[in-house]
Amino acid sequence: MPRNWPKDHLAYVEWYKVGSNPGANHNMYMVAKHVANPNDIMPGDIVPLKAIRQSCHLIPLSGPNITWPSRWTSDNVLDLSTVFLLNNWSSKFAYKMLW
Repeated sequence: MPRNWPKDHLAYVEWYKVGSNPGANHNMYMVAKHVANPNDIMPGDIVPLKAIRQSCHLIPLSGPNITWPSRWTSDNVLDLSTVFLLNNWSSKFAYKMLW
């Protein structure tokens, strides 16, 4: 093991772009994937786990109709969908942190 190997637990975080205004009907912010770089690599970082305050609940958007594509599953929806709503109503703590 290298001498300067991190002693803390680490997490890989993918960065999404958060809209500047909440939706008029639901007060949730729209979140979108960054435009992939030429190598189709999602922007991300490795951060200390203690830097993460909480997880967030994302609601995938599929367009004007409410029917989600049948190929979306809990295993692949973050890869297949490109736009989400950031659910600040999922808990009192999330509401306080995100609103």
